[in-house]
Amino acid sequence: PLDQLEQAGVEPARLLDEPPPTGLCGVLRHEKERLQRQLAELETLLNQDERVAQRQGLVLAALHRRLLDRIDTTRGVARTRAELSPWSKLWTSWRTAVRYTSTP
Repeated sequence: PLDQLEQAGVEPARLLDEPPPTGLCGVLRHEKERLQRQLAELETLLNQDERVAQRQGLVLAALHRRLLDRIDTTRGVARTRAELSPWSKLWTSWRTAVRYTSTP
């Protein structure tokens, strides 16, 4: 978000400069924490029946959570692409889908 970059004193035109502008790491950390809070809130807002109906969205949320964790461990987050392996995506998707399968 441009307003957060301005508050941190980071010019958008200098985002790809080497070394990264001071303040960029703080903005990225703040956005990561905000997204993690919102994803964690998602499960608390849904009751069990709604979770079963929204299973696909919950699978996507779990994948995004894993990707955010991977970004946290990746060096040079502004320069490198953080990815999940196909097996990691499959495992996370399957595990989440099974967790939200309706029980008789």
